[in-house]
Amino acid sequence: MRRRGIRLAGALFLAASPGMVHAAAYQAEVSATEYASIRQGGASAELAANAASSERWASTALDRRHHSGDRTLLMGCDLFSPELSAERSRLERLASSASYEAYVAGERRLAELAGALAASETEAADHESGDLASRLAGAYAADQTARNAYALPPPTGFEDLGEATLQLRMDASCRLDLAHTDLVEQAVENFAALSHASQRQTFNLAMHADHSPALQARAAEAFARLPNGAAAFASLKDRSELNAGRPQMYGRLYGCEGDPLRPDGPEVDLAEVDRRRALIGLPTFMAEAVLACASYRP
Repeated sequence: MRRRGIRLAGALFLAASPGMVHAAAYQAEVSATEYASIRQGGASAELAANAASSERWASTALDRRHHSGDRTLLMGCDLFSPELSAERSRLERLASSASYEAYVAGERRLAELAGALAASETEAADHESGDLASRLAGAYAADQTARNAYALPPPTGFEDLGEATLQLRMDASCRLDLAHTDLVEQAVENFAALSHASQRQTFNLAMHADHSPALQARAAEAFARLPNGAAAFASLKDRSELNAGRPQMYGRLYGCEGDPLRPDGPEVDLAEVDRRRALIGLPTFMAEAVLACASYRP
């Protein structure tokens, strides 16, 4: 089953979020004269140029993945330029502000929020030293800390900035996902020598490597060689297929909101999905999904 956090860290980036934000974006980068000039046009020209650049960025990322072109479900931090996303958010704040003074005050407060989060939350661990097992453990801990922070309230004094807080935390986890790529590559190359704990940590980190479906596919093959690796293999394989724009093969990634329940992404033939599941010892899609979703609460 797809963990709820996966959609939050993946699909919602493209489908609904205003874009990743950075502390550097929270500052008054325009003078009062420039502010007035941009406001006259509602920042429409600047936003249009930003949207065009962002679309080119995403298209380049999808080409790099050898994506099939199906955009039913798009996940991955490579689909966004942090700078372009931050600029879009800043322009939207500028266009909706009541005055230049209000804009400057708002940017300063957001900068304070970013500083408070940076001071109070662990964003990364030392992944450059120690043996592979130690580095995997550190990366996994950082990954979980970053994602668990999604559910935390904003820092004291910033309770009204919940959306900005979530965006900054998502941005932090995105940087981790990209930074962990080389480590996951090493873990897959040395998979047979890893302990069970390190293998499970590799699974988690590889599932978040949506920017590299090829790496996820290699990780899937590594789990396929384990005696009890069928479920992990199928999850990674499906994740890889989705991130390349193709339908899932085993239907391991799904939400509990649909009626009827269906795998995420492009349409699949459930009979064929169940045939593949049977070959590797998994229950039918519906049997698994109904059981997994029995206690779901939106």
